[in-house]
Amino acid sequence: MSHDDELGSGDSAWPAFTDLFSATSLLMLAILASFVGLLLLKSRGEEQQRAKLVRTLTQVSDSGRLFRIDSTERQFVRLILPERATFERGQFAWRKLRPNGKGALASIAHALAKREVVGLYRELQVEGHTDKEPFAGGPDFTNWELSAARAAVVARYLVNALQMDPCTVSAVGRASYFPARKVPDGTDASEADRRIEIVIVPNAKTRSVRGCDPHGDGSRFTGADGTAALSVGTQPATPVPKGVPGADPSPRSAPAAGTAP
Repeated sequence: MSHDDELGSGDSAWPAFTDLFSATSLLMLAILASFVGLLLLKSRGEEQQRAKLVRTLTQVSDSGRLFRIDSTERQFVRLILPERATFERGQFAWRKLRPNGKGALASIAHALAKREVVGLYRELQVEGHTDKEPFAGGPDFTNWELSAARAAVVARYLVNALQMDPCTVSAVGRASYFPARKVPDGTDASEADRRIEIVIVPNAKTRSVRGCDPHGDGSRFTGADGTAALSVGTQPATPVPKGVPGADPSPRSAPAAGTAP
């Protein structure tokens, strides 16, 4: 074989390699485009879920008088219950939850229990917030404990009184570290800081209730903790606690030992 024949053989292999490289690149681009398309579809689906949640909750918010809706975050729908609808200053016990707050929670539970809505969210996180004034409870009871206790009472009311799924409800205390981003007219900043927020996470398709036992200690079925179960959507009656300790009656004062709900 001549030298020219050898060169010709090498030249014929180069287009084949180029074609293979081009085909591989096109395949990778197609895979990438499909992946991006799936992400966009998922994002669009979550946006639609959020929009439907906001529409449904807006209908029961009494034009923001019961609770305000913050839909500025793309991942969540945030409901804001002001101090006047939750607890007086220094209070945190079950029996101290205000009647209009119970009405607001009943409206929220009723909206989220609708057949066309219940599949749109996977979690409700109840967040307690305080102002920056130190709670006069000493080292054993601070704004951390106060905010967590309030959040726990609201979560308990949603589950025990309003029959929401306990596997989707959680409670967390934020103390004073997340002040209100918006201060309503006629409200000072400290009052706006003292609030309960309910963060609703859309997209039930990724719901995870790993290890959750919805029966728990059984008290929400028997009323052993003083909770009277209500029909979701009805105006809540004031429950009659049985052995449920209350907060110290003086605002901003330390609770007696063991009085946290």
